[in-house]
Amino acid sequence: MSLLRDFKAERLIARLLDPRERAGSAEERKQLVGKLRQLGDTGIRKLIQALGQAGRDEAGRISDLLGRLLDNQTLPVFSEALTDSNSLLVNRVSQILVNNAGFDPNRLLELLGDPQVSRAALMEVLEAHKKRLNVGMLLRYAYSLEATERNAVFRLIGEVADDSVIPDLLNRVSGKDPVVRQQIVRILSRFKSPEVIETLKGLLNDPDKGVRQAALEGLSSHQTELDVRTLCGMLRDKDMKVQEQAIEAIVRLNAPDTMTYLAPLLHDEAEHVRRSAVEVLNSIGTPQAIKELLESVKDADWWVRARSADALAKIGGPRVVKAVVELIRDDDEFIRRSAIEILNSTRDERSLSYLIDALEDSDWWVRERAVDALANIGNKAAVPALVRMLKRDAEAAPVVLRALGKLGDDRVIHVVLEQLKRPEIPVQMEALHTLGQLAGSDTAAKIGEAILRYTEKASPEIREAAEDTHDRLQAKFSTVASLDRGRVEREGVDETLALSMLQSSGDSGARQAPPPSAPTLDVNALAPGDMLG
Repeated sequence: MSLLRDFKAERLIARLLDPRERAGSAEERKQLVGKLRQLGDTGIRKLIQALGQAGRDEAGRISDLLGRLLDNQTLPVFSEALTDSNSLLVNRVSQILVNNAGFDPNRLLELLGDPQVSRAALMEVLEAHKKRLNVGMLLRYAYSLEATERNAVFRLIGEVADDSVIPDLLNRVSGKDPVVRQQIVRILSRFKSPEVIETLKGLLNDPDKGVRQAALEGLSSHQTELDVRTLCGMLRDKDMKVQEQAIEAIVRLNAPDTMTYLAPLLHDEAEHVRRSAVEVLNSIGTPQAIKELLESVKDADWWVRARSADALAKIGGPRVVKAVVELIRDDDEFIRRSAIEILNSTRDERSLSYLIDALEDSDWWVRERAVDALANIGNKAAVPALVRMLKRDAEAAPVVLRALGKLGDDRVIHVVLEQLKRPEIPVQMEALHTLGQLAGSDTAAKIGEAILRYTEKASPEIREAAEDTHDRLQAKFSTVASLDRGRVEREGVDETLALSMLQSSGDSGARQAPPPSAPTLDVNALAPGDMLG
């Protein structure tokens, strides 16, 4: 019986594929196809077998004929062909399934996860008929699939899901598999129903970081549903990706009350929390916003204020620095002090002019910390302003002298030497230390002699410090002319030298040195800034 069926199938196929027979009427061809269909799988199997070996033209005729034979009843034969080792055959059969709609594509879902079925071919067919797929069935099959195939299925679900599947998705979002739950959350994020929004908010506290991130991404896509308080709370999340997503969402929302919820994070015990808070400020920080944050910790413990300022200083970018420098001129003394402390750590050149202005602030703390900040920046452009402050602000003299020593501008040597005239021991001690820093190979000998000569009548403490400075210079610059301490007892050249270094051309009542016994410096010709050597 099977031989007879094979014979009949072969004759019908030959007639249907014969180019000469194609000239017949459509009705005749329809009858031939009907007869071939009555033979069951026999004819279809022979056609599929021939399809794998056929040339291009013949393959087109076979594919056309198979497309006319494709329905739910014959679909299993086509499905079986997707497991064939002949990749050309698999590709041609999959194209028949893609191009014809005479079957229910949901019947192919049982092939998902079958290792013998070409995954690429099957997914191409399902993609072509995705609008006719049953999402509920897809969801049920998805749980048993390997990661790659499961991701592809969820992508399909995401493309075709509509409001009707929301209840099913909501029921599955609390399942055990976190990877599946992440996929479901991403699909739910397409919808804005109240139930979906509340579910996403609840998932922000999910134990799985991937679910939290997916929920946050979903809420971020619905800006009107965002809650800045909740988002700021997400900055405490230990997962970096969740933090980054929260930062992006807060910046994008830029709510007016952001700083209210950001302030506590600036002094959080965890560094990653403080860093996340400052990253937000790096994007949306303004002088007013920074001021609000500083005011929020005004009455807090010192460590709270210090931790907040430290976070702004160490992590703050250009936007934060720009905002902080403007606060140096704020009316509130606390704000100015806080701004100065932040800039002391940033060492940013852009704050230079603001810090120079702060040298004349009414608050001593601001003035002296501005001096420290200028020294930390290390730009010698601040030297003239520091010299002026040295002359007008007696109490700040030690701080200014330290800054001048750190900046290392030897043009101020004569200004520093003048501080040895001051009666305050702390100022004299700091001046000696600064002179030791400013001395170079060309000036060390002269500075050492001047120090010893000018401190002859000073207190024992200062004389001892002067001798120590002299000895250190001698040791440091031993290759330069010897610093013979005995020379300071002689009059003449040595006294003239000491006086010349102590005197600037602007001193109206400067003593004149006795006539030298050898060529000497012209004291009256010296001008501020002149180099000695």
